[in-house]
Amino acid sequence: MNLCIDIGGMSTKLCYINKNVISCKKIINYKRLITAEYLIKKLINFIDKNYDMKIVNKICLSIPGVVDNESGISKGLSAIKYLDKVNFKMDLQNKYKKKVFIENDSKCAALAELKIGNAINSTNCLVLVLGTGLGGALIINKKIYKGSNFTAGELGCCLNNLDNNNFINYSNLCGMYSLQENYFRETGFNKSGYEIYLNYNVDNYAYKLINKQIYYLAKLILNISFIIDFDLVLIGGAVSLNKDFINLLKEKVYNLLSKSGMINKFFINVCKHYNDSNLLGANLLEDNYD
Repeated sequence: MNLCIDIGGMSTKLCYINKNVISCKKIINYKRLITAEYLIKKLINFIDKNYDMKIVNKICLSIPGVVDNESGISKGLSAIKYLDKVNFKMDLQNKYKKKVFIENDSKCAALAELKIGNAINSTNCLVLVLGTGLGGALIINKKIYKGSNFTAGELGCCLNNLDNNNFINYSNLCGMYSLQENYFRETGFNKSGYEIYLNYNVDNYAYKLINKQIYYLAKLILNISFIIDFDLVLIGGAVSLNKDFINLLKEKVYNLLSKSGMINKFFINVCKHYNDSNLLGANLLEDNYD
């Protein structure tokens, strides 16, 4: 039995996993962006109150940012502020005296899909996880490709524009946090991404903002396809459960592809394990460390 933890920008999910079966799943909701220092204290307190560490063999951690899974150091752009100030791997290892495995959240999702999900039969695959921001991972020749500095697949960091000297990346344009913030600015109402998508066909603001989000995501997928030449794109995150989202994305990608004059040679699908891919991938880390 492993304790698996998926740290996100607006919430953290925890569960037991035994033989790829999830149980005792719980969620810590923040309702605002928080710091890594605050989160590690909240996380340990939550574990102590809700989980029996005597039955846990290992702790498996999915976390945002650029992750060195040996040292446990996480850094780079993330919705968790000051991520580089806390070593979650070492802190949890020292606290519970358990072996801790850690990896970037999108790479965890890709690992789950590669081993027990929809990428089993894929040779080259792009995995995008749409959460607070936009995470990504690359599967090349049936292996997760990390690059020279662990940053391969960090597509949310790709620059789209400089606006008044501000760095506008694809996490800003495609992430659910930005969708919610943009909706609030235009309407004055706070709605979750789930609620905004529910109103797609009846709310002009939701319609406009979602179409804009879909366009930028489709453009990113198309551009990366000309570099990686993947055979499959998998979408994870909670929004992958929304059929309207995936249908809109497919339509936009294939529309842009036809305008490019190139032939469609890849498929778009959702992650088999949807929003649980990060947790299940974290659970598989020990057997897949290089």
